[in-house]
Amino acid sequence: MASSTGAVVARVVALLLSVVWGFFVAFNVVFSDVFGVGDMVGAIGFVAGAYALLGLLFGLAGPRTGWRWMWWLSAPGVLLVFLGLFDNVGRALYHAAVIAALMAGSAFGGWLGAWVRGRFSRGPATP
Repeated sequence: MASSTGAVVARVVALLLSVVWGFFVAFNVVFSDVFGVGDMVGAIGFVAGAYALLGLLFGLAGPRTGWRWMWWLSAPGVLLVFLGLFDNVGRALYHAAVIAALMAGSAFGGWLGAWVRGRFSRGPATP
């Protein structure tokens, strides 16, 4: 019972924190002044790095979940970027790249955090 309660609390915390992360990272990148290809690549890299950091923290805290933290960490960001697409349909490819970057970053960060935790603790991190 305590294990399932802890998992639910961890997922709720991840979801709440990712709402803030999605607004201040993903949503702001979509609506920032990004003009050239270099700016877009830099912004997408920033999103991937920011979400990798968030995934790393949750991967270290809950190593059994690993890369699957991506679903909880990226859902609000994906929703916010998708809703921002209605305002600027001409940049749909850029929006799709931001969504892919935030999902890939959070999955990689979660996997890396679980790997690091498993590497430096007893036993494997994921079943």
